[in-house]
Amino acid sequence: MKKLATILLLSTLISPAIAQSELNELDELAFSSTDMNADGFLSMSELQEQGVNIFISMDADEDNNLTQEEFMSWGFGKQVVAEEIGRKQAYETALRITFDLWDRNKNGLVSSLEHRQGISIDVFRSDLDLDGRLSKDEFFGSFVINVALNAALKSN
Repeated sequence: MKKLATILLLSTLISPAIAQSELNELDELAFSSTDMNADGFLSMSELQEQGVNIFISMDADEDNNLTQEEFMSWGFGKQVVAEEIGRKQAYETALRITFDLWDRNKNGLVSSLEHRQGISIDVFRSDLDLDGRLSKDEFFGSFVINVALNAALKSN
């Protein structure tokens, strides 16, 4: 959680002239804060544990469900970046798409179960070499929330 707090703090300090290297640093912080055993890979249990922590921090009304508003207001460490580089609308669209993917029963809420299921499905989809864990390349290049947000933040 300490590294997660660092990510959020850094996201508030980003200047309008944000460089891709700074986005890469945010990605690296997200990866290292999830990699609990520091082995350079993310296991299902590490991703699920981080997912629980993130879910709790997003669930403002503590009803064990996320509304789209709760989901979108969390920021994922990149909300300020999106605003600073003029990509807020693309960023919000990426979040809406991710929310819709994880809202399995299409009731307008993502329950804690749906959130865990969404993470599990994303891990299986992202594990391209089928070794049961995600490398940095797999995490950044295939894990749905990362792909969606990074694509939204590209300026070209």
